Amino acid sequence: MNARRGGAVVELLGAPGAGKSGLADALAALDGVTVVKDHSRGDLSALAWSMARSWPVAVAPPPDVDRRRWVSWAARVTAAQHVARNRMSQGARTVVFDQGAAYTLVRMMQLRDRPHGSAWWTQRCVETASLLDLLVIVDADTATLANRVRGRRKQHVTDELDNESLRAYLDSERRHVHRVADALAREGAEVLRLITTELTVEQQVGLVRQALRQRAHQAAG
Repeated sequence: MNARRGGAVVELLGAPGAGKSGLADALAALDGVTVVKDHSRGDLSALAWSMARSWPVAVAPPPDVDRRRWVSWAARVTAAQHVARNRMSQGARTVVFDQGAAYTLVRMMQLRDRPHGSAWWTQRCVETASLLDLLVIVDADTATLANRVRGRRKQHVTDELDNESLRAYLDSERRHVHRVADALAREGAEVLRLITTELTVEQQVGLVRQALRQRAHQAAG
């Protein structure tokens, strides 16, 4: 727990089908936990400020990325600390991001290969690592991820992919997730890796809570 904020900030990160939603739902049921996936009206001023701060990166998307989506990503990653503070001011003791700043760093990895974008991306890594008390990587093997994605009802960008293309996509997503996790760990983020084929959701929740207790104990010591 970060004493300056008065609470803990966690992000869940993983490829599609890894089990983020199930873990997020289980954490949301705990007392004092608020899960953030979509922003509220109260976040609009922070998002607008973050968008301005991200200029000109925010308005120069790669050719294959929709401009509005790129702008929203740039705002999301920069606004994360303000969003966390807003939720804590509303009574949350633990804020859990599902598709938060780390997720957005995955989506914007192309910036690492652009001269001006690389510095911006690296600075966002520094800020994100400072924000998070715990980054939880949820993972499973690619075959399991593919079966889970095919079996769920909600729509996804992978719905039109054939099996081989789906596996290639999921392999790429897993690599990107681990590259971002490693980058954040180098900046000091605490990373907890969970293999969801080996753990029940209840066990995953227990490991997250244990990691946060250890983090709080270390901070107090």
